[in-house]
Amino acid sequence: MAAQSARQRTPEIGIRLALGATASDIARLVLGRGVVSVAVGLVLGLGATIAASRARESMLYGVEATDVRTIGAVALLLLGVKLIACWIPARWATRIDPVRSLKVE
Repeated sequence: MAAQSARQRTPEIGIRLALGATASDIARLVLGRGVVSVAVGLVLGLGATIAASRARESMLYGVEATDVRTIGAVALLLLGVKLIACWIPARWATRIDPVRSLKVE
């Protein structure tokens, strides 16, 4: 999703680079959109986890349905994977040639 978004925004990124945006500005733009999507997903997922905890409690043996360490570890793992998945297109976007990107359309 992040790679597709970055590719679709190639002309916009080229214009930003032509107007003086730095590589860190472009990386922040691409990474920021990915972080927002994962934050929304984590909030919704944590809400669903807490809401469904009573139903799972009867299926679990020896583990609390709202085990904070497990839920936190999974949330951090998902955040890390998403950051890596966004970092690769962000790196690609910082290397766009402004002139070439404007000729794409």
